[in-house]
Amino acid sequence: MMKALVNSLTCPIIAAPMAGGPSTPTLTDAAWRAGGFGFLAAGMLTPEALERQMRATTCPYGVNVFMPHDDPASFAPLYNYAARHGLSIDPTSVDPTDGWGRQDGADLTCRW
Repeated sequence: MMKALVNSLTCPIIAAPMAGGPSTPTLTDAAWRAGGFGFLAAGMLTPEALERQMRATTCPYGVNVFMPHDDPASFAPLYNYAARHGLSIDPTSVDPTDGWGRQDGADLTCRW
């Protein structure tokens, strides 16, 4: 299904998800009308806000969500990639939860 969707695009543009505000139903719809494909950014939204954005979008779209990690070992591929390119990453500078706990008790269960 995804391959057929991508092959149907008349403009090779993907409106990538940008958490914090830029990715809106309006932008997603505009990308579709221009022949591209848009995403909603759900990483900083409550389930209710995401549902409102999904209902406001009038075209096919993707949704990007954050996946928190509580296992620092899950970042091993990132460290290995950086090392291959002569870079180093201080493991203490990586927040494996991506700030997920700062949602102040918001109900983060998505209801579809």
